[in-house]
Amino acid sequence: MIEDPHIGGRELIYKVLTTRPGWNHPPPKGVASARERYPDYIEVKQPAEPLPFPPRFELMPQLQSRFPQEPVIIPEHFIARLPNARVFSYHGVVIDEQDDVMTDLTFEFGRFAKGSRVCHYEALPPVEEIDGRVLVLPSVSSWKNYFHWMSESVPRMRTISPDDYDFAVAPEGRPYHRNSLDLMGIPKEKRIAAKENTHIRARELIVPNPTHPGVTHREGVEYIRRLVDRPPLAETKPGKRRIYVGRGDAWKRKILNETEVVAALEPLGIEQVFLDGLTIPEQAELFADLELVVSPHGAALTNLMFSAPGTKVVECFPDQFVQAHFFRLAGSCGFEYFGHWTADDPSQWHFDLHVESLVKLTESV
Repeated sequence: MIEDPHIGGRELIYKVLTTRPGWNHPPPKGVASARERYPDYIEVKQPAEPLPFPPRFELMPQLQSRFPQEPVIIPEHFIARLPNARVFSYHGVVIDEQDDVMTDLTFEFGRFAKGSRVCHYEALPPVEEIDGRVLVLPSVSSWKNYFHWMSESVPRMRTISPDDYDFAVAPEGRPYHRNSLDLMGIPKEKRIAAKENTHIRARELIVPNPTHPGVTHREGVEYIRRLVDRPPLAETKPGKRRIYVGRGDAWKRKILNETEVVAALEPLGIEQVFLDGLTIPEQAELFADLELVVSPHGAALTNLMFSAPGTKVVECFPDQFVQAHFFRLAGSCGFEYFGHWTADDPSQWHFDLHVESLVKLTESV
C-alpha cells in the first residue's frame, strides 16, 4: 500500500490499484516539466513576483521559527495547451502524450521516489477519449477541502474565457463546488465531474497552472471577489463586526473547550458565528463586514478573501499543526495578522485552546 496524505480519514492509506476492478491502464513512466518540454504551448499571463509580509503581524514565540523568515516568490501564472494529454482523478493529475506527469501542473503533498505518487500506482482506470478542448480545474485536495478549492483551483479560471474550452473537469461533490462553478459561469452541459476514477485524454488539454498550496496571488483573490460582486481590495475598508469562528462540522482539530473560549472573548465584543450551510456569497457578505476574526486554523479563514485590508486576524494553532497559509494571504491582501500557539497532545485529534494567552493576545491587537 502507498501512503497518500491527500485521502481523508485516520489511516491516510491509498490501497494498491490492482484491488480496483477494471483498472488496467499502465501508470505514467516518469515526470517532466510542461514549462520546459512545451515552451511553444505555454502562454504566460502574469510574471513571478514576491509576496509581501502582512503590514503588521505578531507571532507568539513558539511560532516564530515555524513561519517564513522572508517573503516567498509567487510563481508565474501561465496556461498550457497540451495536445493529446490526459487528466486523472479528482486531484487533476496531468499526464502528457509522452506518458509523463507534468510536475508544474500537478501539485502534491509529500515527496515520492519517482517524483509523483501516481508513478507508483500499479494501474489506472481505462481512458475516456474526448475529441475537444478540456479545461482542468482540480488541484490537490480540492475535491474535499474548501480552502484548497478556493485558493488553488478557482483562481485558475481568472485568465480563461468561455471560448477557450469545450468542457471543464471539476469536482462537484460539495455544495461549494457547485456554487462556485455557477458563479464562474461554467454551464452544466460543459462540466465533467472529477472523480477518483476520472481518466480522460483530450485532443487538447487546457491547463492553467494551479496556485501553489498556501501561496495565493492577489489577482486570484480579486477574481474571486468579482465572482460575488465584491469591490477591489483597494476600494474597501474594515467593517465593525468582531467574530469567533470555530471548526464547525470538521472531523479534526476541533476546540474541546470552545464554550469557555467563546465566554472569555465575549467581553471583548467578539460574537460566535457559524458558517455551516452558508453559500459562498453569504460567507462573503459576513467577512466583508469584519473588523476582527479569531479562529483556529482551518478552511473558514479562506473567506478572508472577502475582507478588507486592515482587517485583524487572530489565528490559533495546536503545536502539531502549524501552517502559514493565512499568514501569506494576510500579506497578499494587507490584513493585520496575529498567530496564537497552544501546546497539545499529538496523539489526539482535537485540543483545548489556552484561553488566558488567547485573551491577552486578542486584547493587544
